[in-house]
Amino acid sequence: MRGEIQVLFRAIEAKDVGLICRWANDDRVNAGATFRVFPWSERMVRKMIDDGNFESDEKRYLIIETAEGIAIGIAIVRAINRQDRNAELGIVIGEIEYWNKGYGWAVAQKLLELCFNGLGLKRIYVYVPEFNRASGIMAAQLGLAKEGVLRKCFYRDAKFWDATLYSLLDDEWQSQRTLGKR
Repeated sequence: MRGEIQVLFRAIEAKDVGLICRWANDDRVNAGATFRVFPWSERMVRKMIDDGNFESDEKRYLIIETAEGIAIGIAIVRAINRQDRNAELGIVIGEIEYWNKGYGWAVAQKLLELCFNGLGLKRIYVYVPEFNRASGIMAAQLGLAKEGVLRKCFYRDAKFWDATLYSLLDDEWQSQRTLGKR
């Protein structure tokens, strides 16, 4: 199934305001997020788009679309460090009916391609809070190496949680591709 799913990335546009608000305000969508999302208004999202808050030299937030052109989430490349050639990745599948169907995997593969071949990065990394088990499983399946644990760095549901830092280097990714593992 993983090889069959195609996704596309495109820039965030004014037409996406309603979708972004719906995803940002859905507790189910944000349950595993590494950032705390407060209610977003359409006015606030419009301003963020107008001010370029979703796109700069240091970050890119991209709408994820299915091959049929259905917007299903946001792919995130942030904290882009051009000097050290690394960045943090994130994926939000906002349309719940696309969960557990391989879309996250397809988006991750496309993000790695973008980062390593498109942006010329050496290293990507993700923070996976222990309350987001699915992301930890995906990080391991993608071949990301566990670098360490950030102790009690997220507060959710009246509890502090650890997060694991995972990373992948460009040569590791290229080797996986050559061996046909990914």
